[in-house]
Amino acid sequence: MLKKGRYARGDNAPARLHPESVPRGKEHWTQRTPEKIGRGARKNSVLTDKKVIEMRKLREKWWTHHLLANKYKVSISMITMILQGKRWSHLPVGENKSLVGVNQWTGKVIKKI
Repeated sequence: MLKKGRYARGDNAPARLHPESVPRGKEHWTQRTPEKIGRGARKNSVLTDKKVIEMRKLREKWWTHHLLANKYKVSISMITMILQGKRWSHLPVGENKSLVGVNQWTGKVIKKI
């Protein structure tokens, strides 16, 4: 018997005692109804599909993450995730995904290895 407000953990957890009641694989709702998975802009979203595509094109023209973050009013980490394809992944990512930047003293292109 559990105290009020507590939840069984470990081997006494409901998912362990009755694994047949937990939908997995093709029975999970994300597999049965993939159209319900959120993609793209929401109601109060700062970014739209069009802005994200424009952002990726500007990055190919060597705009820095800081400049993009200021222009689109989002954080630098969000810009990084978008450009890496971790966010807004349903949109195409640019050709120069591996580019990191340009050395400001020599002007040489720096790439990931």
